[in-house]
Amino acid sequence: MDNNGKVAVTVGINTLLDRWGLTESEKVAILGFASDADLNCFIKSPSTLNISPALEQRLSLILNIHAELRLIFSNPMNVYGFMTMINNNSPFLGKKPIELASQSAEGLNAVYKAISFTGSGDFS
Repeated sequence: MDNNGKVAVTVGINTLLDRWGLTESEKVAILGFASDADLNCFIKSPSTLNISPALEQRLSLILNIHAELRLIFSNPMNVYGFMTMINNNSPFLGKKPIELASQSAEGLNAVYKAISFTGSGDFS
């Protein structure tokens, strides 16, 4: 990915995570970074960022989660608030999707799978 691509992806992802209402520590976790310094580099110096295959997979999952949420929900509050709302459905079981997504890459993938396999949009 060239520098312009890195900047575009970084700006888009950071804007999305802000709209989801994530804290800095949740951003660090969902992106798989080791520290706030890594997140700051991601946000402020994206052209110097080494986008590893693991980070690329996380970025892809985040964008795919957002795309699925846009298909399921018409209300922007649900599209952008879903990740931080308590959800009683499997695999969330009374927790917020961000809690599962921030645990590991597998957790992020589980959130994506749960959303993509639910066509009804019933996340009460």
